[in-house]
Amino acid sequence: MGETVNVLVVEDLPSDAELTEREIRRTLGACEFRRVETREAYLAALDACCPALIVSDFKLPHFDGLSALRLALEHCPDVPFIIVTGSMNEDTAVECMKAGAWDYVIKEHIKRLGQAVESALARQRVLLGNKRAEHALEASKTRYRRLFEAARDGILILDADTGRIVDVNPFLMELTGYSRGEFLEKHLWEIGPFKDTQPPGSPSPSCRPENTFTTRIFRFEPVTDVKLMSSLSATSTPSTAKTSSSATSVISPHASGPRQNA
Repeated sequence: MGETVNVLVVEDLPSDAELTEREIRRTLGACEFRRVETREAYLAALDACCPALIVSDFKLPHFDGLSALRLALEHCPDVPFIIVTGSMNEDTAVECMKAGAWDYVIKEHIKRLGQAVESALARQRVLLGNKRAEHALEASKTRYRRLFEAARDGILILDADTGRIVDVNPFLMELTGYSRGEFLEKHLWEIGPFKDTQPPGSPSPSCRPENTFTTRIFRFEPVTDVKLMSSLSATSTPSTAKTSSSATSVISPHASGPRQNA
């Protein structure tokens, strides 16, 4: 690794700390170690700089590994925490892992520490990458929602598998005089202004070639002869994730008009 890795070591025996640091340095290369053995020193180290890795003995004279783990989860939950101990029975190992430890290594098998560190850091990269992707997705959803709500075009979102309406923007409700409840979970042809969009009995979207959903909106002429919308076609192919697949239809009006009863 190119950068210096900050490692916090919770250990009261200097000789054991040296063995731990040697194995980590063999794996990561350039490292900066800080060794602590009390709760106070440990908290001070966490506050001073969030480490890239924490390695802790299970039992110390004035501190313990599980307490260190709980504090790490409060202060820096994404930092890998590995227990290194002189001995550990199966029940204790399970307790550590359930508490949130990323791994544990018996001191008799200290050479396994490098592998445990590599695995923990690889897992951390995946977790952080997933979190960044989730944050980006949420930000994208927020931007989309703002555009959807503010658009001066009528927009419908259809379930690409069933063809039912799953969302409608405020402008289309204003344009047609229909409420959100009158749109949701209905097919287009069940809504008054769109009754000619698709005749009942047409094949379901999932039966069409390549599972492609096509919506065709025809010109609607209200009694007042005001043209509410232009004729357009919207075609979309649903995504592979069935839970989120949808098709979006955009209705751009020439002029708005009152609701007309079908």
